[in-house]
Amino acid sequence: MLAVKIELVLDRATGRDVIKAVISTIFFHRMFNSVRPVQREVLDVTYCIPDDKPVEALIDSECNAIETSDYDASEVDAFVVPPEATVVVIPSSVQPPSRARSSQINVRFYEKKPRKVWQMKAEEVCWEMWTVSVKWMSSLPDGSAQSQVQKAMLRIIDIVNDYKDHIPPITSTEPNPFPYQIVRSV
Repeated sequence: MLAVKIELVLDRATGRDVIKAVISTIFFHRMFNSVRPVQREVLDVTYCIPDDKPVEALIDSECNAIETSDYDASEVDAFVVPPEATVVVIPSSVQPPSRARSSQINVRFYEKKPRKVWQMKAEEVCWEMWTVSVKWMSSLPDGSAQSQVQKAMLRIIDIVNDYKDHIPPITSTEPNPFPYQIVRSV
């Protein structure tokens, strides 16, 4: 399993849009069916989302939930990401206070493995997990959020281009052969 962690320091004014852009970029690069790209822009950074209404609705609902939540950092810090191929993107100009409010979203992709036992549903095994961890600040220096979006998007592109061996074979004719899940951790 590939586990990737992207850490961001954001303010509430732009945070929801930045998180949506990052998660949409992950989905765009992990939808293996014929996907028509739809361009969006956040903080003068253009990104693509898949033209898939259910995926877009799921991303919107999770980002709306993050926007209206107020998480305590002490609850989030207990979550551990497996160390395999972990990547961290932290802006060098911004260091959050140790007790900053935090949010975390996991995007997981699964492979359906058939079970050997008769009449049992297929087992879903996670083959990739992206963790977007956000420390919330009351304000950020000018250009910090834009810089973080650019770095996160470039890192996502680097990861999907560099790490391909862990992707399971496509054995289904379904529009999206791999189930996915977005999980908010608190």
